[in-house]
Amino acid sequence: MPNTQSKPVAPPSVCPPNVKPGQSYSGRKFGRMSDQEAANLLLLYPSMDTYWAELTIRRKEMNKPELKKWFWENAIYIPEKRGEDEFGVYTNKMSCAVCSNNWAGWPVTPHSGEHCPIPMAYQQFFLATNTPATCQSCFGRVEWHEKCKRAEESNRYCYKCESDGKGKRNHVPLSRICNIPTGKEKEVFDEYRRKYYQHVVDISKKAPLKLKLVNDSPIKPRTGVQVKLYGIPPLTDLDLPKPTYAEGAEYAGLVGCYQTVEREVVTSQIVQFQKVPPSTPLFPPESPEKHKFYEIEPSDYKGGKDWDELGKDCDTYWTATTDHIESYEKSYKNVQDISSDISGGPENEDTWNHGAYRKRELFEKLFYETYMHDESIVTRIQKIQKAVTGAWEMEVTIQENLIEKNPGWLIPYYEFVRDLAMILYKSQEIPLVLLQPHHLPYVSWNVNVQGNTVLPSTKAYLNSPVEVRFAKTHVFLCKMAAALKKKQ
Repeated sequence: MPNTQSKPVAPPSVCPPNVKPGQSYSGRKFGRMSDQEAANLLLLYPSMDTYWAELTIRRKEMNKPELKKWFWENAIYIPEKRGEDEFGVYTNKMSCAVCSNNWAGWPVTPHSGEHCPIPMAYQQFFLATNTPATCQSCFGRVEWHEKCKRAEESNRYCYKCESDGKGKRNHVPLSRICNIPTGKEKEVFDEYRRKYYQHVVDISKKAPLKLKLVNDSPIKPRTGVQVKLYGIPPLTDLDLPKPTYAEGAEYAGLVGCYQTVEREVVTSQIVQFQKVPPSTPLFPPESPEKHKFYEIEPSDYKGGKDWDELGKDCDTYWTATTDHIESYEKSYKNVQDISSDISGGPENEDTWNHGAYRKRELFEKLFYETYMHDESIVTRIQKIQKAVTGAWEMEVTIQENLIEKNPGWLIPYYEFVRDLAMILYKSQEIPLVLLQPHHLPYVSWNVNVQGNTVLPSTKAYLNSPVEVRFAKTHVFLCKMAAALKKKQ
């Protein structure tokens, strides 16, 4: 299970009233929350000390002061996307041929293989075991590498191997495999992998591992698919035992460089959380005193978008392709999340007897005024829930969720219901949408415009694992738009 532990964390630095981001106050400069601050508040990453201890217990060759210092200075939380032109040539900073700018799931600053700090004598072993698969031609790390422009180019080969009389081998010197006999690359890498996987299992027998790192175990083989694979494909040995982990060993931020959808979800969570101005109130002024820990001065937070900009951005939900939606669904289809189809009606009818505002002018007026008026995030959530469903969650319910969980979830949920309301605002007809009752904590996340679509409550949102929340809400919104015709 992902790490959802609740622990006391310091709130983000509050910018004093009338002090703009970038200005100094009492000798301190205020600005946007850093990637690290946001990631830590969202509990997306473990502490660096815990991570380093877990990494080096697996890889003692990396337990060096200079390497630890390099990691401390170069660990990042939002990696740069690798860009290529139509010819496969990099258009931004290179992905390291050795470590792929990602150490067991934790991204590091972009650098070339020539400047990789991994000890030279350990680079080949690290290359083989840092990810399930690797390509020596394009530096790709995708598990099942079915296409490779560079491997298909006959004029691309290792000049070092050719000068050493080994022929034209389709890799580059930085891939660190020149010493392996031609045709033996997978055999050698699989031996490295098998040794590493067994080592991880062995150390977990002494004490459960505190973190689950990328490529701790071999991946499952594909079935029913027979295609040519480039590079060195993964080892799929199901006979190897699985490591033992302590509770709370999974962190959503520890994502392999090849897991693009999962990384996009994590990045989105950080970026969305950073949008909250340091003076944005999370509760209305009359909130109980015990919630003052999270209260700060009012602001004109509008999700970072004006009304017209929000409308244009929500138009993109109508253009989402099936492949786009399926790519997000893939990121959570194997995540265990209890759900129940409650479209047949709840036990407590009192929370279900409202339904959406079917009169368009009333819905539009309420949503527009809510979005444009300066109010706390909790109040906005309540009013948008009311505009969409006719019902809303009690403030005390949302407050309980905020105190029990990390507060980072509040803004993403608000922006979810905000975008849903804008989709309905721009559609020709407003379907019946019901707010999920508070006593039913799980929801199916299904869209059914012909019947009853259930809007997940804050409780249902929190009962989805943190690493899949963005993907689930994104798919929900795309499917809602796909089921409705947009106004001209």
